[in-house]
Amino acid sequence: MNSLVKFQVTPVVCPNLEFKLHDFHPSQHPIIRQYQTWLDVLQQTPDPIAAGNAFWQAAYPNE
Repeated sequence: MNSLVKFQVTPVVCPNLEFKLHDFHPSQHPIIRQYQTWLDVLQQTPDPIAAGNAFWQAAYPNE
């Protein structure tokens, strides 16, 4: 596997490996603080792209 593919795949795969653990439960992980923003925008506008953009802006307001 070339290094570019490893670089792109590793951040996605590694955190998701926790789901494979025998004693994994989602309540063991903190709640994403901007989830409510995403949910509110998704309910107001049935546009998942707008909700995703609002989610991103809530996480990184200076970008």
